[in-house]
Parts: sequence; structure tokens; C-alpha cells
Amino acid sequence: MLSNNQKEFTFSIFFTIIEVYKVFVATLLSIFVPQLCPETNTTCTLKENFTNLTHFNSFVIAFNFFTLFVFSWLYKIQTRRETYFITHLEINKSVPLDNLKNIINQYDKINRRVIFHNFSLYKISILALITYTINLILSAVLIFYFYYDGFRSVTVLLTNIILISSKIYSCIDISYTCRKELSAISLTKSSNVYYNDIDPKYISRKSVERIELENTT
Repeated sequence: MLSNNQKEFTFSIFFTIIEVYKVFVATLLSIFVPQLCPETNTTCTLKENFTNLTHFNSFVIAFNFFTLFVFSWLYKIQTRRETYFITHLEINKSVPLDNLKNIINQYDKINRRVIFHNFSLYKISILALITYTINLILSAVLIFYFYYDGFRSVTVLLTNIILISSKIYSCIDISYTCRKELSAISLTKSSNVYYNDIDPKYISRKSVERIELENTT
């Protein structure tokens, strides 16, 4: 039987893998958005999207991959944050959602790490927003000015924008809220889930350490 922490960690990894696939497609716009090849007057194949490139096309593809790197960094920070919350905090339905801010000052190390993880997520989310905005502008110029493939190009591009926009908005909104309210909200659940208590194992360990310290004084 898996422990609660193991179940949460497994679900978190599964959820992240699905999101990473979506981001992979949504950041490499000059590759996955349908484009019309002038030479054949047909939709470009994946191979054609990498051959006979102009300097601008090569630059846009490179920036697409840079954007993907930034989002990979975002997911690395998100995973570290989620892992820390799972191993040190608890989802306790018997206490208020904002309970964490009332008790976390008793645990200095956890307090510092929660603040650190929330701030790190906020910074990388802002960077991802800026990077993706530039990426979108460059890709849109390339696709609509040089390789426009009609309505297909529009619909696929809009779909990818929606996928990324919702992700960036969630990261910025949740990380900002967590910083402001000193809370720990999960980013790998389908709805906002608050880690609103300290993990019982950590509390037990701290109690043992306190007793041992008292016995040595």
C-alpha cells in the first residue's frame, strides 16, 4: 500500500508529465503550427520545417527551443516546490484553509523554505510570461507573413496560446497569492488544494529533538 505522500507524489509526477507534453507542443510554434510550403504549395511536413531555412526562420526556431527551456526550468522549480510541500506539509480538512500562516512561524526552516519556493515559482513564471510573449510574436510573424496555411494555422496557434496562457496565469496567480498570504497551494491538482498543516511525521521528529535537547540541558 502506498502512503499518502507517495500517492500525492505519484499523482504530481503524472500530472506534470501531461502538462510538459502540452507545453512542448505549445512552445515550438514554428514547428507544430501548420504552415504552407511555397515550393510544393502543400502543408509543410515536420522535416520541411527544419530544411532550407531563412536566417529569420532559424532564429525563430532557436527562440522556440529557448522558450521550451524556460518552461522546463519552470517545471523543475514547480516539481521541487510540490515535493517539498508533500514531504513537509499536510492537507488537513479539519482545520481552516489559512491555518498554515498561523502555525508556520513555529517551524523556522519550513517557513523559510515555503517562502523560498513560492518566490522562486513567481520569478520563473514572470520570466516564462515575458519569454512566451516574445516567442508568440516572432512565431506569428513567421507563420502569417511567410507560411500562412489558412484557418488551420489560426486555430492551432490559438489553441496553443490558450494552453500556455492558462498555465502561466495559474503559476503567477497561485505563487503571488501564496507569497502574499504565506500559504502553500498545490499546482498539480485539478483544483486549488491547500497544504494547510505541518506533516505529522515532521512534528513528531521535532518533538523528539526538543525532548532530547531538554534532557541534555
